[in-house]
Amino acid sequence: MLGSQKRTVVCLEEDVGAALSTQLERHALAGIRVACDKLYVILTGNTTEGISNTGEPSVNSENVESTKQRSKSAGSSVKDSPRQAYRHLSVTTEQIPCVKGKQGKIKSPKSGTPVELSDTDSELIERLYYEFVGLFNRSILPEDEKPSHSECLYKIDKTILQELQELSNSITSCGYRYSTLHVNVNVKTTSDDLKHSIGHVMEKHNITKYSVVPSVIQEFSTCNVGQGVRVEYVKNEFYTGTLGGFAYTSSGESKRDWAILSRHFAKSSFDRKLYVAKQENMYIGEIMKEVKDDETNKEYLDIAAASLDDNISSDKTYVTEKNESVQGKLFSYDAKKLMCLPVHIKGAKTELGLGTISVPEQIAVQNDNLDENYIIVEDREEGNAFCQEGDSGAIVCAENPDKYGEEVHLISMVMGENMSKKGSYTTVRLDKGLDQLKSLTNKDFNMY
Repeated sequence: MLGSQKRTVVCLEEDVGAALSTQLERHALAGIRVACDKLYVILTGNTTEGISNTGEPSVNSENVESTKQRSKSAGSSVKDSPRQAYRHLSVTTEQIPCVKGKQGKIKSPKSGTPVELSDTDSELIERLYYEFVGLFNRSILPEDEKPSHSECLYKIDKTILQELQELSNSITSCGYRYSTLHVNVNVKTTSDDLKHSIGHVMEKHNITKYSVVPSVIQEFSTCNVGQGVRVEYVKNEFYTGTLGGFAYTSSGESKRDWAILSRHFAKSSFDRKLYVAKQENMYIGEIMKEVKDDETNKEYLDIAAASLDDNISSDKTYVTEKNESVQGKLFSYDAKKLMCLPVHIKGAKTELGLGTISVPEQIAVQNDNLDENYIIVEDREEGNAFCQEGDSGAIVCAENPDKYGEEVHLISMVMGENMSKKGSYTTVRLDKGLDQLKSLTNKDFNMY
């Protein structure tokens, strides 16, 4: 029963579990669908496209404040759990105003005057909307039962990337954070001329929502000794980072285990030897010879590997958000399913860091292949950092909704913090990184 509508599902006995899961999701997401539609109206002013209900409930200041508060709450705590457990979100029709008008404004039924939303309020509402969209994208509902406006992942035309590439070497990457295109520039202060030139490219391609962002990444390797692994960059001086995970390669009947690391951390080693950080002189492996100290990020993604010593035993499990040990599985990349996905890490400095993906695909403008190699993650809760110095190389994980509590998806690897926005971090897609390792070594790297 969904509202007053009865649904009878006929299926084979072996498909009962899947059919039941779909029905549970359909019931759990019904109220969220209404809330998602109303937020779409607030953000776009479009009251017809993809809207499931046509009513126009009244809007008042209490409703708006309720929406703001719920945006803050849901924006920091929405997470995927078992398919049926969407209990984290409790949103009623009355709490989300349905309005007509321009983005950022609502109309009071009492006075008829527009009520302005601040930039902060608008961003909170937009984040909540995209978290709802992410829930639908990751659900197993048929496509015709999802909001039509959930197909809202913005793609960047290759022509724009090429024009930005030709415009300036300081333009490093770009990607959509929700509905705004962020153009990242590798300088602390961007010149007015460059901003004007970027604006001209945006105007040419009818892009009105964009932001030119100073892009300085604070890479998370440190001289402080902590949990994790370390390399010697000069005699008796060490950098520490995080051993993100383990992979294996096989050639014929022989099999070799590898530690997966951050490349900027690995290339600081002068002797290619990898040690356990807190156990002095405990050698565990040798960094791949294809890592060189004079290489640039333009040439390579920030990922490397170290061949483990045959005498080293290792625990190859990852952790859930409850810090329980489980197996990991490489995520089959789907940008729509990454939208506002709750993720976590276990790093050398951060025992359990919680974040949310805000940019599912970010493209390095200066790289020749112009591929979607990066993913941006932001702190899930204000004041609780997703990661910190010493966490370079940590694997970004997400709960596998089909094997909740038994397996996590391995999505990307921590590179560092975006200095222009506190609480925002650049990570490297793990699948792309493994492809790079293969191209450098002619070996297939398979994650444990």
